[in-house]
Amino acid sequence: MGEYDEVEVLELYERLASGGSGALAGLESADLDVNLVRFSAGAGVAPHVNPEVDVLLVVLEGNGVLVLDGVDRPLTAGTALIIPKGVERGVRSSPQGEIAYLTVHRRRGRLWPTSRRGTRAG
Repeated sequence: MGEYDEVEVLELYERLASGGSGALAGLESADLDVNLVRFSAGAGVAPHVNPEVDVLLVVLEGNGVLVLDGVDRPLTAGTALIIPKGVERGVRSSPQGEIAYLTVHRRRGRLWPTSRRGTRAG
């Protein structure tokens, strides 16, 4: 076995070329989550708060808007930024075209099923 046999590879532009919208692909390790996302014109992720992890966002294609605590910031291909945890954020493509981006963050714990009392099941 070669030293890279266990390395997972996600061919970003190949995956983007195959079409689709929303979360297109992802990778997970013990430490990281990676997601490839594309949205059609005017679509995106509604503003929400992630209290757990900072997120690296890298725009691969197109353009759009990142909304941070209600303030619009333009996104263009080639832009990379870190979104701090606890900040309300949302992403949407421009009305004229789509946006494709990659997010990377520390892996969060999985959600456990809960009982009606709110305690962890199992």
